[in-house]
Amino acid sequence: MTLLQLNRHLDDTHAEVEPLEKDDITSWFRKRMLKAKTFQPVAVLNQKLKGLDVFEANDLPPPPSSSVTVSSSSPAPERDADFYVTRAHWQKSYGDDYCLDPSCRRPLGVVNGCVNCRKCGRLFCEEHTMYQIKLSRSAQHEPVRGYWSRVCETCYVSREGYNDHNGIVQDHSESFRAIRKRKVERACLEVTRLEKRLTKLTQLLTAPPSNGVANGEKAGLIKFPKPLASQRRALEQSVVAWEDDNAVTNCPYCEQTFSLFSQPKHHCRLCGKVVCGDPRTGCSKEIHLNVSPPLASEKLVGAGQDDLTLAVRICAPCQSTLFSKREFLQSLHSQPPTYVRAYITIVSFQTGIREQLPRFQRTVEGLQRRPDDRNAVVEAMRMKKRIVESLAKVDAVAKQIAGGKGGAGTGAEERLRKAVALATANWGQEVGMRVKGASTVLDRIVETARPTAAAEIAARLGKPAKVLPPTPKSKASVKVTVNGADWEGEDEMETEAERQRRETVVVLEEQKFLVLGMLEDAKKRRRFDEVEALGRSLEEIEDEIHKLGGGVVGV
Repeated sequence: MTLLQLNRHLDDTHAEVEPLEKDDITSWFRKRMLKAKTFQPVAVLNQKLKGLDVFEANDLPPPPSSSVTVSSSSPAPERDADFYVTRAHWQKSYGDDYCLDPSCRRPLGVVNGCVNCRKCGRLFCEEHTMYQIKLSRSAQHEPVRGYWSRVCETCYVSREGYNDHNGIVQDHSESFRAIRKRKVERACLEVTRLEKRLTKLTQLLTAPPSNGVANGEKAGLIKFPKPLASQRRALEQSVVAWEDDNAVTNCPYCEQTFSLFSQPKHHCRLCGKVVCGDPRTGCSKEIHLNVSPPLASEKLVGAGQDDLTLAVRICAPCQSTLFSKREFLQSLHSQPPTYVRAYITIVSFQTGIREQLPRFQRTVEGLQRRPDDRNAVVEAMRMKKRIVESLAKVDAVAKQIAGGKGGAGTGAEERLRKAVALATANWGQEVGMRVKGASTVLDRIVETARPTAAAEIAARLGKPAKVLPPTPKSKASVKVTVNGADWEGEDEMETEAERQRRETVVVLEEQKFLVLGMLEDAKKRRRFDEVEALGRSLEEIEDEIHKLGGGVVGV
């Protein structure tokens, strides 16, 4: 076959691959390449080779574009930050250097790396130069116009602003002051307006004009003698225009329907609104004012020359606007009510109980594992006593608050007192159950670990725990051993035993007397948990006295 025939055969038989099949092959190769790139060992190797990709890049701002776009053949290469920041202060490497970090001191080279800090210029390993700050051309910290540069940990933490605890702050105080100023000025204008109305009203009521009311369209209403009520009504209407009675059917504050007898209509003397006078809702009240009148001004109010008392009906919003600031200033210099001080006492006791109760429970749990620890038992009993006394004081103060001994108050104060008493009672029940559970376990531990009275007294006297009188068998043995001095030895033993018995009984009688006194005191103080424990102790002492043959004459 000639070369020409071979070429024809290739052109005819082995034609090129179809475009669709070619695309499939290309995509298959592309997928394989991507999979190879994402292979874990290769990715780790690429990351180690790149090294500096973990740092921030110095993205320089693009140059300003002109109106005419000129196509450039190749983009300008980006220069590294080291090109801009000076290197004059860098430490030279001599091959035997080591990392200057105080905690490292590893030799520098291919394995650990050898990097100059761009700020201080000293040599460090790769691990201790993994920090970046912005430096100026002279290698000084420049957070705004500087270049991201690689530095050591010391330069990183010692830069200005590193230890600042506050981030970016945007101060809105001025805008808040402006808004608050507008509201405060509006409120002050309202207070001033009501004060002027009240002052004018008190002046008119204490010193009414002789020829009538001289105030605009109301002038000339009082020209002839009239009854006192109508004359006062005209004076009050001259201060502020009253709202029409027929236009209002319900109170604007409590929504109660007005009626002629059960719910009459009233007018606020400062704003003129129609309100109810129900004392339960407090929509309006008669405020009693003590006014110092001028001379010869007692025509409307029959008071003395030194002082006049005026009753002016004011609605609740006007009262709050007019007197709230004054009441607040007075409250700063006045002591809180008695029930508030009592509640503060309750809170202090509750805080102490919350601190002591967990410790008491932990102590009891420890005694379950080590019941022979006498010091822990004594400490647990003291803690129990303190907690029970605190609970009793909390209960007494709560009853005092609920009983109203702190002074009479409004309906809201009464509801507050009852709510405080109820909440305190619920809390006391919850804590009391926890104390009772721990106390039951403690009493059981004390009951099992407590020694008998005879053993305790014998331990105090330094004697054996149990003293028994000599038996006839022992007497006989004495006779045989001592021979002629049998009865004399027996009398000496009986005398010694009787003396020990008398000493033991005397101590028991003293303890019985002390326990009786403590029992009576606990009954008076109504400490029933202590009464039960003292009763058991008294029974044990009496049993020991009975076993020893009764009391001693003269004790």
